[in-house]
Amino acid sequence: MSKNIRFRTILMAAFLASVIIPVLFFGLVVRIPVNEGITRILDSELEQIARLAKGMVETSFEIGQGRVNADLRLAKELYTRDAVFNLDQGSRRTAAITNQSGNNITTLQIPALTRNGQDVYRDTVIPDRFKVLSGSDMTVFTLVDQGLVRTSTTVTRGNGELALNTYIDSNQEVYQRVAAGQAYYGIGKVLDTEYLTVYDPLTGPGGQVIGALFVGVPLSAVTDRLVPKLQGIRIGENGYIFVLNRDGRMVASQNGREDGQLVLGENDLDGNLVYQNLVDTATTENAGTLIPLDFRKNDSEGVPRRYVGRAVYDPIRQWVIAAVAEQAEFAQQMDQIQRVTLLVLLGFAAVGGVLAFVISRFLAKPIQHIVLSLQGLAQGDFSHDIPDTSRITEMKQLIQSLNEGLIPNLRSVMGEVRESSKQGRTLGSKVDDVVDTSSATMEELQEFFATLQRDMERLTGEVSTVQASARAIAQAADAQDHSITEQTTAINQTSAAVEEMSASISNVNRIAKEKGSASRSLSEATVQGERTVTEMNGVVQNISQGIGQISNVITVINDIAERTNLLAMNAAIEAAHAGDAGRGFAVVAQEIRKLAASSSENARIISDFLRKTLDQILAMQEAGDSTTKSFGEVSQQVQVFVQAFSEITSSTDELAAGTHEIVSSMNLLQNQGQSIKDKSRDVAGRSEKIVSAVQDVQGFLSKNVGQLEYAGTRVGQVAQGQQTIQGLSKENMRTMAQLEKKVDLFILDRAEKKRS
Repeated sequence: MSKNIRFRTILMAAFLASVIIPVLFFGLVVRIPVNEGITRILDSELEQIARLAKGMVETSFEIGQGRVNADLRLAKELYTRDAVFNLDQGSRRTAAITNQSGNNITTLQIPALTRNGQDVYRDTVIPDRFKVLSGSDMTVFTLVDQGLVRTSTTVTRGNGELALNTYIDSNQEVYQRVAAGQAYYGIGKVLDTEYLTVYDPLTGPGGQVIGALFVGVPLSAVTDRLVPKLQGIRIGENGYIFVLNRDGRMVASQNGREDGQLVLGENDLDGNLVYQNLVDTATTENAGTLIPLDFRKNDSEGVPRRYVGRAVYDPIRQWVIAAVAEQAEFAQQMDQIQRVTLLVLLGFAAVGGVLAFVISRFLAKPIQHIVLSLQGLAQGDFSHDIPDTSRITEMKQLIQSLNEGLIPNLRSVMGEVRESSKQGRTLGSKVDDVVDTSSATMEELQEFFATLQRDMERLTGEVSTVQASARAIAQAADAQDHSITEQTTAINQTSAAVEEMSASISNVNRIAKEKGSASRSLSEATVQGERTVTEMNGVVQNISQGIGQISNVITVINDIAERTNLLAMNAAIEAAHAGDAGRGFAVVAQEIRKLAASSSENARIISDFLRKTLDQILAMQEAGDSTTKSFGEVSQQVQVFVQAFSEITSSTDELAAGTHEIVSSMNLLQNQGQSIKDKSRDVAGRSEKIVSAVQDVQGFLSKNVGQLEYAGTRVGQVAQGQQTIQGLSKENMRTMAQLEKKVDLFILDRAEKKRS
């Protein structure tokens, strides 16, 4: 004989099963996608941080490139503006030049590179001035077939000497771009220092490339600001960002302990060449491709840790930028989430058990009253109504139907059966109609509960959507807050760069004013020199005229000397004719003749000297005329310099005003960014409150859905009971005749019960 099971036990078991089975399903099955979701979130965060670091690198180098362009403009202003460059093939120097890459030495005949006719070899006046003004290095290269040879530079070797007669080989891209007349920009290592560089072609009078102008900003000017910012980004407790160049040298490392070191050949704790593999993969992938990382190494305190991360390659700078996090930290978070989830599930199970006990008791007690009352009816006692103690509307309707329908009808039926079996059958038909009506009502109630349950489930889905949207809003607000923080940092850097540029402009303005004043003084000096040379030419011309007059006098003296010599000869002839009487006169005539010859010789010497002197004076006069002309040309050129310095002063004044306006705009933009950042944080906070409220609503709806589902099930059971009653009613109609004999055994009211 099978053992009967109480309805309350069945109800409680069904309710517990409906709670525990979903809880176990969620705990055992859903935890896997939850773990995968947490892993995807970690990967996404690492990807965003790696791309953020790459963006910081790009921004810093854009600022550095702006400085390179500004320094190039300054170098051109100082060195190439209004200057004529030429390659003098007739003037060559023999030099042993050293390849800066391979250090091999080659001896060459190098033509002279001239600027305004002056050889620029070892001339560092303007390059030194440029370095004082800008803080950057400048080099002038001579273009030969073998490469670009440093002719004038501020770059020094390790021993402090200028890096003259070093060259860039012709197979390098720098040489090929410059030789083609194109400027070359890039990051390059010059001797022992890395620079942000630009090589600008120098052209001769015919437009052919004869050299190059190099401007280099030390890479440390960018990295000294960038690296601390990258090292300041923390990923969890032990995560960090590192930057590795293509040669395997660490640009930025954890806490800076490996900065500048070659790490390409280092192994991790598992023996893997992590950095070598990372560089090889990065240089073969497309730019921007994310590279996964997984390695073990000791941290700065020597503690072995396992790291996972994402890396991205920057092909312009040939840097690998990686963001890594300690795997154990996120594993702990996953374990904590799983523990919390387990506790929540156990809590749900406990609450479900309590609810099962309460609800089963809540539903079973009214049914027990109905069972007891029906047992009394079965024994023929119709004197008592069923107690109405239930709070469930459907149960109340059932009891009300029994108290107001079934029991009174049974009483009436029994009374009428006593009078007539025919009326008893009619009463059975009415009971059947009542049961039909009750069944229809139960079906409507079932449909109503099913519709209400579907609406509740749909509302739960909508609440989940609202919750996801609120979380997305919070995440977007956090992302915007982060973006505004980066933008504020970039604005601060840009503002600092603009202020530095403003200081440089002020310095250029001051120097231009000084040089303009010096040029005006030089102009006055050239005018005075021209005037002095003109006066000197007048004096020389007067001297020339005096020498001409002296020459005329010497001509007269020569004429007199010749005549005197002729007279002396005549006197000597006459003295010879006179014999002894004329001998004394002959001696005098001989002396006069010697004196005339001596005078003639001296006059000739003086004439020759005056002729040479006159030639020199004429040459001096021509030189004076040429000097006067040169002074005039110099005066015109000096006036051009004065005008140019005036234009420079005016332009730098306007540029300084513009930079002040830029700084003001940057400050305004920074204030607006802070305002947006505050509002983003407010939105994030409100979104979190919305998520919390939606979670409460979702929990309430979940509870109501379960109760409605259970109530609908119970209504279905009641409907089945109605159908059973309907069948019994029909059976009662068939057996009414038999019941007539036993009707007298029924107690229809309390009075009859007392009589019995």
